[in-house]
Amino acid sequence: MKMNVLYRSSSVMVSTKSFHKQLPHGNYYIGDICYVLRDDVFQDVWCRNNHCEPGYYEIEDGSFCVGTTAFGDGYYLGSDNERYPVDAGNIGIVSAGLIDVGARFNKKHLHKFHGPVTFKWDGIGIFQVVCEADDYTLVIDTNDEH
Repeated sequence: MKMNVLYRSSSVMVSTKSFHKQLPHGNYYIGDICYVLRDDVFQDVWCRNNHCEPGYYEIEDGSFCVGTTAFGDGYYLGSDNERYPVDAGNIGIVSAGLIDVGARFNKKHLHKFHGPVTFKWDGIGIFQVVCEADDYTLVIDTNDEH
């Protein structure tokens, strides 16, 4: 499986690294990646090969970005007033090609973007997803668990 890791931080839960990545238009899931990422990608690409580090990952079938939450697991409220459950201490964006066909998740967390979409993580628990073409901005602040 071809993999290209463009960014990895040195520490998962207390990283002061931050990153942003622009992704192409398409269908994406936003939330804890453990709910949707195909098991082979979650276990082999992200955890086994990269120690579940935050960053941008690109493989043959698609790509994903992921960062850690400020307080680990819980429910976090997005600026869209949706609750984002977290069971693996992360929030990310996953392209449709990497979503497990049997995954059960809130379909409101699946988005079709008509232009480039930017995923930003500040390194301390604030996530932002922006698609200017769709006039879409989502902020999830995990410094305040709900």
